Amino acid sequence: MKGILPEVRVSRMGIRKKMLLMYVAVIFTMTVVTAGIFMWMNKRYAEMLYKETTDSLFLISNEMKLYLDGIEADSYYMVADASLQSNLSAYQSAADGWQKRKLRNQIESSVYNYAVGNKYIRSVTLITPEFSVCRGSSSVQESEAYLEQLKQQANEENGKAFWAVSQEDPSTILMVRSYREIHNLSLKTLGYQIFRVDMKRIANQLMENYSYLTSEIPLIILDQKTSTILYPDPTQIQENTITMIQQLPEDGYKIIRDGKKNLFSVVHMVEKPRWRYYLFIPYNSIFSSIQNCILTVFFSLLVITVAMLVAAGWFSAGMCKHFSILQMKMKRVSSGNLEPMATDCNYQDRGDEIGFLNCCFDQMLLDLRRLTEENEKKQQLLREAQIRSLEQQMNPHFLYNTLDLVYWKAKINGEKEICTITESLAKLLQSSLSCHKDVNSLKQELELCQYYMKIQKMRFCEKLIYQERLDPTLLNAQVPYLCIQPLLENAVKYGVEQALDFCTVILSAKIENGILIISVENDGSEAPEDLMKMLYQGEKKPQGHGIGLINIDKRTKLLFGSEYGISVESSPDLVRVLLKLPFRQK
Repeated sequence: MKGILPEVRVSRMGIRKKMLLMYVAVIFTMTVVTAGIFMWMNKRYAEMLYKETTDSLFLISNEMKLYLDGIEADSYYMVADASLQSNLSAYQSAADGWQKRKLRNQIESSVYNYAVGNKYIRSVTLITPEFSVCRGSSSVQESEAYLEQLKQQANEENGKAFWAVSQEDPSTILMVRSYREIHNLSLKTLGYQIFRVDMKRIANQLMENYSYLTSEIPLIILDQKTSTILYPDPTQIQENTITMIQQLPEDGYKIIRDGKKNLFSVVHMVEKPRWRYYLFIPYNSIFSSIQNCILTVFFSLLVITVAMLVAAGWFSAGMCKHFSILQMKMKRVSSGNLEPMATDCNYQDRGDEIGFLNCCFDQMLLDLRRLTEENEKKQQLLREAQIRSLEQQMNPHFLYNTLDLVYWKAKINGEKEICTITESLAKLLQSSLSCHKDVNSLKQELELCQYYMKIQKMRFCEKLIYQERLDPTLLNAQVPYLCIQPLLENAVKYGVEQALDFCTVILSAKIENGILIISVENDGSEAPEDLMKMLYQGEKKPQGHGIGLINIDKRTKLLFGSEYGISVESSPDLVRVLLKLPFRQK
């Protein structure tokens, strides 16, 4: 019930209010669609910015990886250094103290060469079971506990290099690898190498390579495993920036609030080493032009909406005036006043729909007056015809009574043939007078046919052979009243009367796919198969005074539908008329 109320309220509104409501709905829809488009553009622009920023972070992370790969390559060259391998093996097997000092000096010299070979390496440390060597610009050493942890992880990596964060110097990172003997592929662990890398120096080089990385668009690198900020120095980062980093997803972008400004924050994750790269881009400066455009469009839509509402009110008022005039004309007609109403508008000169409606209504009113007058005359004529019809109804009844009198006189005198003919004709006449319904049972129609064929049998004697092939279960089927006897009459007229010898007339009925098919066929004559089309187009005129094929076909289509009716089949010396009906029983 509640869902029907809005529809009822709208249906009771005047056309002017409906038009205003329609204008408001259209304007509202346009506003919503425009807002949706701007939101989509805003999101799309953010996605494009994210893609561009991610590409930049991808380049930065790749270049960082190149630096780190170069340092890993140095560590691999150190592992593959034959001289260093030989010295370490010889040191472990030497028994003389002077020989060990000599070998250690050579080992320290080799380590020093790798420490000064790359400007980003601050120091190289080689730890063996007997001694530890550290050469380079930095003398910072990790704690014994942390070194043991690094050694254990190096053993788990089976000779592969891995990266770790220095606990003593936040500006450096550590590349750690187990140093194994490669002579005869024994892969025995000879010690551990630790490259201390100047992370700050590498990051500063990246800042120089990418000029858009400034203090306003900072680059932050975070170690995923330890959640340690590798760059820049954590002391240079504000606490709110660390809080913002914690709010960001592991990978993707997010717009976050930093005081009075918004930041477009992008995160890029790399797997080796597991670091995150963060970029914070000022959002307000980038999207200020879009925001100005949105405000401009919003105020423009507001002005256009007000202007359209004013124009819609003026337009609807002018239109509704003419609809009100048309409504007044209709009320006059509904009250019985068919006189034209005088107005101050000349609708004959208007070429629009309003002029057309009013002109058509005025013309309809004139036609209604004319038809009313003609109807009154027809009613008068109809009353006179009914009186004449009542007077003439006595003639068929008089004929029926006369036939009944002839029947009894013939019966008294023993004239059986005259009795049969008179009785059959009386039954036919009685049926035509007493039946006023559209449909009849097949059984009752067959009785009429049998009366008719008795008369024709008496007329043509042995020249007429009549057969009925009917299933008794079909006798209750409903058929149009007086639809079979005219078909038999045509068969007698065009078959029996024109035949030189015997003529057979067969009446049959069957069911096919729920359709009752009544067939009347006769030999001794022919007919065109498009006989019905010729009769409808007037190419062939019906003969006689019977009901006729067209009459039966029209009545059938009116009663049951256009898919039913009469069709004619013809072959040499044979004509078959088919009547198709829906199979319905009483």
